Parts: sequence; structure tokens; C-alpha cells
Amino acid sequence: MNKSEGKTNPVSRRKVCILCERSQVQGKPMKTKFLPRQNGDLSFMYDVLQAFEGNYLAQVTMLVLAAVRR
Repeated sequence: MNKSEGKTNPVSRRKVCILCERSQVQGKPMKTKFLPRQNGDLSFMYDVLQAFEGNYLAQVTMLVLAAVRR
């Protein structure tokens, strides 16, 4: 990879650990109503690439729903 390519196409990796509370897993399902998407909302989407017994590897995509983006 040349030096200019790294500056114009930055890639970063993060590790995230998600834990569920026992009340959410064993209790009644939560009834949640979501508001429609609005300008300025941040959306996260993830694709599981590899799954193991105790963890998984996922690719996360963040989408900003705004006219002006950074």
C-alpha cells in the first residue's frame, strides 16, 4: 500500500463485547415502539462474519442520515 492510499482510505478496527441482562433473556419480551427515522439519526448495521462458541466476529457499518456528513 502506498502512502497516499492510506491517507485517503482509512480503515479502523474496534472490538466490542455485548452482554445481555438475565431479566431480558428469561423474562417476557419487551414491547418497544420505535419512532420513524429522522434527519441526523445514526444507524448501525452488522454482518456476522465468523461465529464461535463464546463470541463472534462482525463487520459493523455506521450510517448517518443527514444532509451534511463528515
